[in-house]
This record gives sequence, C-alpha cells and structure tokens, in this order.
Amino acid sequence: MLCPHCRSEIPVASAACPFCHTAILAGGSPLSPAPVAPKPPALAFRLLAVFGGVLCFAFIALLSIGAARKAYPVMNPEALGYAFGTCIGAFLLSGVVLLIYLKVSKKKHTPAYLFGATCAFALLWAVLGIAPQIGKREQSQEEINARIARLAREGLGQAPVSRNEDELDGLLRSFFADVKKFNEDYRAEIAATDNSSLNVLYTPDSFNSEANIARMLDQLRATLAVDEKYASLQPLLQKLKSRLDASPLSESSKKDFWKGVNDSMQAATGPRDDLLAKEHAWLGDSIDLYEFMRDSRKSFHVKGKQILFDSDDLVDSYNRKIEKVESERKEFLETKERYAKSQQEKLGKLGLKQSDF
Repeated sequence: MLCPHCRSEIPVASAACPFCHTAILAGGSPLSPAPVAPKPPALAFRLLAVFGGVLCFAFIALLSIGAARKAYPVMNPEALGYAFGTCIGAFLLSGVVLLIYLKVSKKKHTPAYLFGATCAFALLWAVLGIAPQIGKREQSQEEINARIARLAREGLGQAPVSRNEDELDGLLRSFFADVKKFNEDYRAEIAATDNSSLNVLYTPDSFNSEANIARMLDQLRATLAVDEKYASLQPLLQKLKSRLDASPLSESSKKDFWKGVNDSMQAATGPRDDLLAKEHAWLGDSIDLYEFMRDSRKSFHVKGKQILFDSDDLVDSYNRKIEKVESERKEFLETKERYAKSQQEKLGKLGLKQSDF
C-alpha cells in the first residue's frame, strides 16, 4: 500500500504513514496533515537579543545615575565619574562569567546572543548591587545622634557592645575608646606632675628666694610640657585613619567618611586650639616672668607683701610682665569656661557628659 501523500510503501491498514506521519482513513484517503508551526527566522532572534541587551544597558545606566545622585548632591564631574564607574563595574562580573562559560563550553555563539546574555547578567548584578543603595533610607539627624551616643557609651565601656549596623560602627566605637584613653593618660601625667607651688603663683613669696623661683620655673615648665604633649589630636586621628584604611569598606565610602571626619574635626578643634594657644601663651609668659626675676635676683628684695627693686627700670619691666600674665591668665580661664560650657551643650545633645570621657 502506498501512502497517498508521500507515495512511500506502507503496511496495509496503517493508521498513519511512518514516513510523513500523514493520517490514513480507512479507505486509504489521507487526512489533512497537522499544521506545523514554521520556525522563526534566526534574524528575528538576533534582533530580539540585541534589543533586549540595549534595554538592559539603558536600565543599568539609569541605576548608575541614580546611585550617583544618592551619593553626591550635584551631578559634577566627580559624580559623573562615579556613575560611569558603577555602570562599568556592573559589566565586569558578567563579562568574567561569560569568558569562563565560553572557555568551558568551547561552542561558537552568535555575537548578538552573547551581547544580550552579557547585558542581562549585568542588569541582574546591578539590581542586586546598586538598587539597594538607591532605596536605602537616609537617617534623620536624631537617629544619627542616637547612634553616635550608643556607640560612644559602648566604646567608653558604659554599655554592652551591640551588633554592628556596618563597618563604621566598629571604627567609631574604637575611636571613642581612644579618646577616653587619651584623656586618662593626660590626667595621669598631670597628676604625676608636681605643681604644688603654683597655688602661690605671682605672690611675693614665690620670688623671695632663688630656690622658690627655681621651683616655680620647674613646675611651670613641666605643666607646659605635658600640655604641649597632648595638644595635638593627630595621634587619635591617625589611629582612626589606619583602621579605616584596613577596613573592607569601598574606597568611595572611605573617602566620604574621612571627609566627614575632617570637616567635623575642623569645626570642633578650632575652639580647642584657641584655648590651648591662650594657655600656652600664659604659661610661656609666666616662665618669662620668673626667668626675669631669677636674672634680677640681686636687684630686688621682698619685704612683707612687697617687692622692692633697686631701679625704676626694673620696676617698669616687672609691672609690664606681671600685668601681662595676669591678663593672659584671666583670658585663659574665661575661654576655658566658655569652652567647657560649649562642649557640655554639644555632648548633652547626645545624652553624654564630659565626665564620661
């Protein structure tokens, strides 16, 4: 029996031709063959892959610009560079995966398909890595203050250490611990410094012998030396910078954090530097006064509560020097009081006080 469709020899009473699969009626007449969907042309697939890749690239570019706008207040050249680097970075992992696949499979693939697949994987990576940065909610100032206060208490040993929100928590906690240690070392050195004679500073009794003058000079110099030793906060900042450099934070995060630290430290250390400058000027001129009295020891004597000089020139020199140091001491103490009040107000906003440090 011949198939009425392809004319091939087929068994009698076959229900369908085993060659062309045409159904056979009982009388040997063929049924209409089932429609076969035509294969889409390869060109259409290639165009679809290229179009999809272009769309993926466009979405990645939009995500990169969104991340740049989140990181920078204005789209300046630095922000554009950030956006470009973020966009290129999304393709790096996808490109590496593609190269590994091609090397392992050793098959030839149409460039259009490779382009589409690379862009699709890059978009997936961008959505996972960039989109969370854009959607991350900014903390309010109250939340930031509360976080800093919590980390300060933990760093000062006043509260148990909590789970880190990010790498910055550990850095800040360690910084507060360093500040406390810095202050403890300063107070320990001041306590170990003999300043028992400074309670009679500028009194006639402090000038009535070479031994008293020498003792005053030793104690003034020792006090000034300790203050100069702890005048700079650079050792604290250098420790923080070293920890920051060693942290796994991204380079952009490190740069932004350090810029914030520098900006805040400049505002905070200005009044402190002014206070230290006034203290150093006062102590330095006090040392100058006692050196003057030591060098003029044979030209004056103390009588009761008075200092009697042998010449009017010495009297004038003494009066100028004593008036200067008295004025500097008054100015220093007033500045110190204002500074302490300002510091307490700032710490009070965080729920902290100076004694915590």
